[in-house]
Amino acid sequence: MPPSWRGSGSFHSKRGETIEDETMQFKLDENMPASAAPLLRHSGYDVHTVFDEALNGEVDEQIAETCRQEQRALITLDTDFSDIRAYPPRDYAGIILLRPHRQSEPQILRLLEAILPVLQTETIQGCLWIVEPVGIRFDNFSSPVGWQKRDIQNRNREIARVDMLCMLR
Repeated sequence: MPPSWRGSGSFHSKRGETIEDETMQFKLDENMPASAAPLLRHSGYDVHTVFDEALNGEVDEQIAETCRQEQRALITLDTDFSDIRAYPPRDYAGIILLRPHRQSEPQILRLLEAILPVLQTETIQGCLWIVEPVGIRFDNFSSPVGWQKRDIQNRNREIARVDMLCMLR
């Protein structure tokens, strides 16, 4: 039986970390389509949006601080959040930057669907994921191996690329 965030107990990620069985919490930035929240909720995740909390129009620093305080991983299209000097991943519950070829609702939702299986086996805590439609790559700064490449297929048989930039805790 594959690990699930809806089951009980804990499991180990492929990197050997123990992941407690809790519902992962996300905050969707204002640039995400409204249909992204139900997609993630249907998959068992606790999701708030910037609009839910009247944070739309706030500066990035305020959004990041709210995510930090609430222990929610941010999902965004805003490349400013990929600046690890301004937003060190180790300080947050995680940042997921989606980079579709076009910022259309179908392409954004395809990328979200592609990362759902990865969220069940890898932790986002303290990581920056950069998700594009071309494959999967990740780097764990605590690993001497450096960049590694892996391919995953979502149910549409499209490839997603995830750059997981994890900072040492």
